[in-house]
Amino acid sequence: MADQNVIILTSNEAAHNLLAKQGATFSDRPHFIVAQELALQVSKIYTLFYSHWEKQRALHSGNLERGLRGTSWNFSRQMQRAIDAMKEIDMPVEELALNIGIMSDAALDASTEMMMCFLVACITEGHRGWMAKAQDDMDRGVGGGRLPGFEDRLGLPYINVIVEELLRWRPAGAAGVPHFSKVEGNYEGYRIPANSVVIPNHWSITREEAVFGPDVESFVPEQWLGEGFPTVRFGYGRRVCPKRHIARNSLWIFDARLLWAFDIKPGLNKLGEPVEVDTKGTDGLVTKPLPFKARFVPSGDWVREVVTREGDTWGLSPYAKTNVSSIEPSYCLSGSIDLNPDLTILLPHELSDHSSAINRTFVLAH
Repeated sequence: MADQNVIILTSNEAAHNLLAKQGATFSDRPHFIVAQELALQVSKIYTLFYSHWEKQRALHSGNLERGLRGTSWNFSRQMQRAIDAMKEIDMPVEELALNIGIMSDAALDASTEMMMCFLVACITEGHRGWMAKAQDDMDRGVGGGRLPGFEDRLGLPYINVIVEELLRWRPAGAAGVPHFSKVEGNYEGYRIPANSVVIPNHWSITREEAVFGPDVESFVPEQWLGEGFPTVRFGYGRRVCPKRHIARNSLWIFDARLLWAFDIKPGLNKLGEPVEVDTKGTDGLVTKPLPFKARFVPSGDWVREVVTREGDTWGLSPYAKTNVSSIEPSYCLSGSIDLNPDLTILLPHELSDHSSAINRTFVLAH
C-alpha cells in the first residue's frame, strides 16, 4: 500500500457511521493483485463494488433464503435449477462453482475456527462459572433424555449471550477486510481523500473499553444480558456477510450441544498433568487458535446413548421431502483435524486421574 492513504477504524461507532451509513461511498475494495487476479478472481469478498458484486450478492442471498424455505434434499435437481438461473444472470459455470465453494469454505473454515475458539474459552475461561450456569439451564430446560435443539432457543437465552461473547472475545476476522473509497468522504469534520483504504480493526473494536469495560480479555457472557451493546458484526453496511445468521446458528447449536454433553477440560501430558493452552492465535484473514489439547468428560451416563441415538441420520433418504429445519443435525469436528479413529467417549466412572484419561485425550491441532 505504498503511497496509499490508509484509515484504520478502532471503534464500533466510527466503523458504523462510515461503512454502514456512508455505504455508497465506502463499499468498494482496493485492488488486491494476488487475491483478485491470481487466487480469488471472482470471490465476492474481494469483488470491486458494482462491477460484479451485485450479481454475486443476489446469488448468495437468494440461494440462502430459498435454502431456508426448501423442503428437498435432491441436490442434482437443485444444481440444475442453479445452472438454469445462472443463464439468466450471465454467469459462467466456473464462477457459479467458485461461489458455491466459497459458501462451503466459509462454513468449514471460519465457523470451524470459531468452534475451536469456543473450546479454548471453555478450557481457559470456564472457571469463571459461565459453563456451569449454561449447563444448569440446560438441565432444567432440556434434561438428559434428548439433545438440545433450536426449538429450545427461547428457553436458553444464556447460550445466545455465550455466542455473542465468543464473537467478541475471538472475532473470526480480527483485522477486517479493507474498504475503499473512489470519491472524497468526510467524518466528523475530517476529510477522507478519494482513493483511500478504510480498514475496520475488529480486534480493537471488540476490545473497546468504553463499551465493554476494562477487563476485555476475560470471557464474560453476562455483559450481553444488558441493553444497548453493539452486536458484533460480520462486516459493515453493504459488505456485511450474508451468511452471518447461519454462522450464529451454527455456533449456537454447537455450543449448546457440547455443553449439554461434556465438561471440557485441559488435556493431560504423559505424567497426567494438565497441559496449558496458549490463547494466542494465528495471523491472517481468519484467526485460528494455536494447536491445543482438550478432554471431553461426559456430563452423565446418559450421554453416550442420547448422542448415538439422535446423531444417527444414516437412514434418512437424501431425496426425502422433509423440512430441513426439523432434522436434528449431527456435528463432527473439522476434517482439518487429525483425530485418532479409535477414540471413544468415556463415561465419568471410567476416568482416572492418569493413564486411562491420557490414552483418550482429544488432540486438537491444525
